[in-house]
Amino acid sequence: MIKSIVHRTIKNLERFDVVKDDNNNNLNLAENEEYLGVYKNDFPESEFLIYVTNIGLHVSKKEKNSIIKYTDIRSTKISSDKQDDYYISLILESGEVFELLINGKNGKFRDKFEFVRFLERVIK
Repeated sequence: MIKSIVHRTIKNLERFDVVKDDNNNNLNLAENEEYLGVYKNDFPESEFLIYVTNIGLHVSKKEKNSIIKYTDIRSTKISSDKQDDYYISLILESGEVFELLINGKNGKFRDKFEFVRFLERVIK
């Protein structure tokens, strides 16, 4: 199910690479977790990578890694503040807020809107 949602929503983003082989980029995957692709942010945030799996997101920010399961996400929110224009706020079931950077765009369309569309379909 998640694989087909990836295919319909974020697969065609220029900065999203779909997995073409068994390489899991040395992710510490859980049992039955399948690596589907990676979103690579634009410079200067090119070290901020988002690995998409069938269970959740593995977020790599320089030396800090986080795993966010789709089942742990209560909702998403996009800031109306122009300063935070590239961030998606993930409101977690624990009450915490995780700021997810999606800084790519194609012309005037920002990738974050397609990524939110993906997340909203996955967390329903």
